[in-house]
Amino acid sequence: MAPRSKEPRISVNKLAEYLDCKAARRTKILQDQKFPQDYIVVYYKEASEAIAQFLSNNMQDISILDRAIRVLEQRSGDTIQAQRRINGNIDAIENFQSMADDIDFGAMEPSLGANSPETLKIRGVSVSVRPEITLIGKNKRGQFQNGSIKLHFSKNFSLSEDAAAYVSAILNTYTKDILMQNGSVSSRSR
Repeated sequence: MAPRSKEPRISVNKLAEYLDCKAARRTKILQDQKFPQDYIVVYYKEASEAIAQFLSNNMQDISILDRAIRVLEQRSGDTIQAQRRINGNIDAIENFQSMADDIDFGAMEPSLGANSPETLKIRGVSVSVRPEITLIGKNKRGQFQNGSIKLHFSKNFSLSEDAAAYVSAILNTYTKDILMQNGSVSSRSR
């Protein structure tokens, strides 16, 4: 068993799952947070990186997504698990492409989020939010606004409306407390 984590911590996605799952799954999430694995494979790493790059480019270059799919299609997984992960990333990018036209940043300018951002402290628990995209712009009155976008991929735990609301509230708090230099937080939700 891995050594116990010194500080209570959880990711925003795991927190949303925890708040909206059954008792047995909650116990497993808590155990994984107390005794983290030494190495965790990020299942949707390639999809997340390609989509974040596309969004940060203000959705101007669709070839970013097409190129990521082509690169993934050329990979051969050594194991069934590796091949499933590759196919899962391709599916995630293709699903995103089908809804990309519905995204509108308005007057907000997107940029990539930090790789190792500060965590949000909530009642002594360190919550890793790590938004993939940060937004900055001006509202209709010319005042600065900030915002952030968190991507969520999962075949096992789709966000319910309640879980999505939890993530949205935490992102709002994170943006207000950590990212915002001046101005206000845009509360537009997608």
